[in-house]
This record gives sequence, C-alpha cells and structure tokens, in this order.
Amino acid sequence: MARWAGQRCRRRAEIVDAAIAAIGAHGPGVSIDQIAGQAGIARPRLYRHFDDVEDLRRAVARRAGRELFDAVTPVLSNPVGTPWSLIECSVEMFVTWLDGNADLYRYVKRRTGSSKSEAEDVVTDIRGKLARWIGRILADFFVVFELDTRTADSVAFGLVGLVESATNRWVSEPAELTRDEFVAAVARCVWGVIEHTLQGGGVRLAPHESLPPLPLNEPNGVNGM
Repeated sequence: MARWAGQRCRRRAEIVDAAIAAIGAHGPGVSIDQIAGQAGIARPRLYRHFDDVEDLRRAVARRAGRELFDAVTPVLSNPVGTPWSLIECSVEMFVTWLDGNADLYRYVKRRTGSSKSEAEDVVTDIRGKLARWIGRILADFFVVFELDTRTADSVAFGLVGLVESATNRWVSEPAELTRDEFVAAVARCVWGVIEHTLQGGGVRLAPHESLPPLPLNEPNGVNGM
C-alpha cells in the first residue's frame, strides 16, 4: 500500500510537471487534452491520478506557491541590511518570479465555468501565507521600535496586495517601464507605507540606515506549502 501511494504521488508530480510545461507552450487557456498529451498519456488515464480538472489545477497552484516562496525565502528568512535593500530585493524577487511565470499564475487564477475556481482559494491561501510571514517580520521590528504590533498584520496584507496587483498590471501592460524602473517604483510605494507607519509611532528611520538586529526568535519562515 505504501509503495502504491508513493508511486501515485510521484506520478501526480510528473503530471504537474507536464501541466506546467503545457501551460508554458499553450498559455493559461491550455486544455486538459494538451496537458495529457504533454504527459504522454490518454486523457482518461490522467483522471486516474486526479479527481477532476480542479484537482489538477489545485496541485499546479500548490506547486506555483512553493516556487514563489522558494524565490523570496532567501530575502525574507534573513531580514538584515537596510530597509531599502530588504524591500527592493523582496519586490525584485516577486516581480522576477511572476514575470517569468505569468501564464502559470494566470492559469491557477482562472475560473472554471461560471463558478469560482477552487484553485483561486489556493492562490488566496498563498497570498495570505506570504502576508502573514511578512507581518511577523514587521511585528518583530515593531517590538524593537516599541510600536504597537497589532497593526503589523494589516500593513503586511496591504503591502502584499499592492505588490501583487501592481505586478500583475505591469506584466500585462508594462507602460514603457523597464523591470528595474518598475521594481524601484513599487519599492518606493512599499517604503512609503512603512515609513508612514513608523513615523506615526514617533520612529524616524532612513531608508538606507541599517536595520537593528532582531531578537533571537524562531527562524522566520512559512510552512504548509
């Protein structure tokens, strides 16, 4: 039984690989037949490993989420340096990943028929996990600055929404902005929100000033992807 379960998981992972390759070749509107063809199997055999199209879409969405977190982990797991370097690197990592995987991201956000796609819930979950991770980092710094930590979560969710929405728009309509110009513009917006929040608590911090060390807590990270 354990051997069969392992084989099934491995085969599901291979089909997800094929789905991502098919999305890259055919775009976010890729058909299940094109995915099955990429996987080298007949469509009915695909459904031996996935309950339906939404089950496959959820699996692809989870893979996309893990890849996104892998992209930003090097920066967010070790929040040191200056506010500007931390913000700019985080935004750049997110933008680079989304720009390079735009069709994949659009695929997992697509609706099936007229109903809300269950994969959209996975995207919402990914967004929430990222925001909560950033919220914990902000809260840690708020403790150091003796600020009210209750606002950290709301600020983090707002920032993640800002960066995601702006990046989605830029990927679709660059408006003659290069990637570097766009990253700098979004990073300035993010810093503006954080600076305003700090100043509201009486804290003055320059964007290129070194951040204070954080207390030795549990390592920053996110689980469950």
